[in-house]
Amino acid sequence: MAIVNINLLSSDDLVKLIASVKTSGSRFDALVQKAAIQCVAQSIVHSNVTPANDLFNALPKGSRRDSLVAWFERHGNMAWMKAERKIAFYKAVEVEAWTPEYAVEVGGNMWTTGTKAPEIKSSYDLEEEFGKVFDRLGKVMSDSTKEVAHRDLYAELKAVYNKHIVAGQSANDEKEVIAA
Repeated sequence: MAIVNINLLSSDDLVKLIASVKTSGSRFDALVQKAAIQCVAQSIVHSNVTPANDLFNALPKGSRRDSLVAWFERHGNMAWMKAERKIAFYKAVEVEAWTPEYAVEVGGNMWTTGTKAPEIKSSYDLEEEFGKVFDRLGKVMSDSTKEVAHRDLYAELKAVYNKHIVAGQSANDEKEVIAA
């Protein structure tokens, strides 16, 4: 692996770089929107979903492909085929023809609104991760058909976890009282 020397930017240059990222993101969304509208029109006019698959595959890594697919399904004659991992023609919309009115309706709904953006979660949230583990273990512990070794270990760990949760809630309650 080659070592790359990265020079630290000045604050002004960094501000400009970040502004460029913001504007290029907006331009990207508008470009995808323009192409996506045409893909919907193709699905209605020609029963052709090839452009939709091409656009889906053209999105860069990290793009919200799930949102694009949901948007396609809402506005066009398309459905996601999970096994084939592609979009297929599916007569889904009640629109008989691509009209100027329908074009305005489709265009007024950004492709990014197909699905809700996922909530940002910290990978360092140990409380949440332990909560998931204890939920899974609790189901095993309550299953009378399973023989579970070290039940006492589970009970001790769960008690510590619960104590932590209660202490955290108390600390948050104190912060709210102080802030008020």
